[in-house]
Amino acid sequence: MRYDRRVNAGLLTVLAKKGFAHSLVEYARQGGRWALDLQFRADPNSSKHKATLYSGLTIALDLQYSTTKNMFRLDAPRKWQNETKKYDSGWSTWQPAAELAAAWLAVEAYLETALPIIDRSGRYTRTEGAVQSALSSFRRTDFHVIDRESVIGFPDLATQQRAFRTLEKPVLQALATTNGQPWWIPPARLGNECDTLAVSSDGKLFAIEIKPGNALKGITWAPAQVQNYANLFQAWIDEADPASPSPRDVLTGMVEQRAKLGLLPPRSQVRFPERIEVTPVVAVGPGANQTAWDRLHEVAQRIEAMRTSGAALQLWDVNTIGKVHRQGVTR
Repeated sequence: MRYDRRVNAGLLTVLAKKGFAHSLVEYARQGGRWALDLQFRADPNSSKHKATLYSGLTIALDLQYSTTKNMFRLDAPRKWQNETKKYDSGWSTWQPAAELAAAWLAVEAYLETALPIIDRSGRYTRTEGAVQSALSSFRRTDFHVIDRESVIGFPDLATQQRAFRTLEKPVLQALATTNGQPWWIPPARLGNECDTLAVSSDGKLFAIEIKPGNALKGITWAPAQVQNYANLFQAWIDEADPASPSPRDVLTGMVEQRAKLGLLPPRSQVRFPERIEVTPVVAVGPGANQTAWDRLHEVAQRIEAMRTSGAALQLWDVNTIGKVHRQGVTR
């Protein structure tokens, strides 16, 4: 298993205060009405590293760096390129830092046009997107988001499928017995992409599944989804490959890179315990009705009843400014 979202120093340099792309950090720190945050990716199968500015659930801009070429390029969804008419296709070719730096004012003009368009669409920056951004807020002190769309990698598909089937089996078995209601139709398989990975100052690791308040079916089965994500990350931690960087080093490095750029509040320090434990969390956005909460609690109780080890599932009621009200699994 592998997971590592640390990026190369060459990319961090241009995002730092004196770097040409530091405005991406400034956008993310403000967040605001456009629901912005900045996340990193390092492709283990290539030399490409990137910083992605999200607006809610969509990508507004990718800044990519090639360690072999020592060059940069940009990318953005074709939809926003076309609708803004401000995106220069030349930005998407590999080029030295100086060339992209010379165009950066025009890049910011693209963002200033794209972000209102994304917001007006209503699809990406409201409901789930707004909660995602609020949880990622620079101003948080209770925990810090260090990654989005987090996925554990495997050396090949066969190994991946064996791990998936093994880890999801007890979770699906917990839901196998019907409660006699027509809505009790559990998923046949569980996914592998965790919405958000976050850490607290005392080193707790949270695997978070975010659901908008109007997603009745999604809210219902979210405890099973997020327990599976937590199982995957816990297996990565507990069964670490000695030939790969240790999970502690990876997570510490991810935190340190964000702190160095100012994407975490001043004096943010995370100290991971001897054994890092993953806590599964379902975060529900505003507007969920009583039926959704009742079904969520019923499924969560099934998940907790099957637990033989690991951190207990947490349920969070989250508003659009990121305030978290924690609920117990049983009521």
